[in-house]
Amino acid sequence: MISSIVAKILNRTLDSFIDNIKSDQLNISLFKGTVNLKDLSLKKTVLDNLPLPFRLEYGYVGKIYMDIPITNIGSSPVKIEISDVFAFLK
Repeated sequence: MISSIVAKILNRTLDSFIDNIKSDQLNISLFKGTVNLKDLSLKKTVLDNLPLPFRLEYGYVGKIYMDIPITNIGSSPVKIEISDVFAFLK
C-alpha cells in the first residue's frame, strides 16, 4: 500500500527523467528512512534540452538509494547514491 503511494509521488517528481516507476521496483523502510529504487529506465528525452551532439537511445539505472534522516530532516543532509548507470548514445 505505502509502496504504491510513494511510487505515484516519485513518478510525478521524476517524470522528466525516469519512465514509469512501479511499486515492485521500490523498497521503503519508513523507520530507517531509506528508499531503494531498482531497474529503472531513463526517458529517451532526458538529454533533449541540452546542447549536446548526441541523443540518448537507451538508458538504464540499476539502483538509486536514498537515506532520509527522518528525525533531523531540517538539519541533516539527505544522501542519494546512484549506481549501475548505462547509457547508449547516438
